Amino acid sequence: KMETDSIENELKQKETELRYLKELLQGKEEHNQSLKALVEAKESKIKDLSEKLNGSQEKLQHKKQRINKLRDELIKSSSELSQKRKQITALESERDSIIAENRKVVFEQELRLKKKFEADLSIERDSRAREADEYQQKVKEKEDKIADISDKLQALKARINQLREQAESQPNLPTDPL
Repeated sequence: KMETDSIENELKQKETELRYLKELLQGKEEHNQSLKALVEAKESKIKDLSEKLNGSQEKLQHKKQRINKLRDELIKSSSELSQKRKQITALESERDSIIAENRKVVFEQELRLKKKFEADLSIERDSRAREADEYQQKVKEKEDKIADISDKLQALKARINQLREQAESQPNLPTDPL
């Protein structure tokens, strides 16, 4: 249970990091779009200025430097964006791996519990079957004793009847004065 909780906590942490990186990536993409728009606007403005101010090479050079700087920022930002995408892919892969491992652990735990339950159930069945067999044996022994006593009782009754018949068939003998 603790291992599962630990894995779930780690998964939640990774998902939080993943959301943060996605938001950061989205911000970078928006920044790149604004930088692209800014670059396009500056290029257009430089073209207009160069046509209007043919003699103003110094201003034109300054604008070109600004554009180059913005291009460098765009390239740098694109590189960072690519790096963040790689990190997101790695985190998603790690998350999927953790989920798969968690499912495997849960499945193994359920399988162990099922096997233990089946073993306990089998032991209980065997125990109850033994108890039932022992009870049946005791009942059989009691029935055998009852049958034996009943047979002896019938034999005694028959003997009593036989003795009674003999006593009745013999003449009365004088009683001994003693």
